[in-house]
Amino acid sequence: MRPTILPGRSVRVTFCAGPIRLGDLVVFRQADYLAVHRFLGRTRDPAGVSRLRTRGDGAQKLDPAVEPARIVGRVLALERPDGWWSVDGAVARSYAIAIALHDLFWAVVGSWAARLDRALGTGWGRRVGRMDRGLLSFADTVGFRALHARVAPPPADILGPE
Repeated sequence: MRPTILPGRSVRVTFCAGPIRLGDLVVFRQADYLAVHRFLGRTRDPAGVSRLRTRGDGAQKLDPAVEPARIVGRVLALERPDGWWSVDGAVARSYAIAIALHDLFWAVVGSWAARLDRALGTGWGRRVGRMDRGLLSFADTVGFRALHARVAPPPADILGPE
């Protein structure tokens, strides 16, 4: 989830999240662990069963479609090197939607670039990945702190051992 969430950082989650919306950071079961990725929309599998599309910010590909029952909760706040920040609220939602649209666009472009690489050996896959991550880093540097509110950290007893 770089640059939004750095490895080893904590998130505050609501486990009765209600409906999830475009751009929400969702916690879901993936194989034998929990993942936090951005919700990008709904889809249907070949049998017509509803599934959810997610992607880690900065990942080049969309995740395999997620069964709605695997969703555990929604992130309310996240820890960054300079403190805790809320991802709730109207202004933060606009940022989340913009990043979700970015993720969708670059997943498609990345897929096309990967096809070109396989067919022609163009090297576009790496270039597209660098552009995607560069734009995310720029948005994070310029927009995250401006569009999110700083919040108090959760009580130490719910964070668990360091």
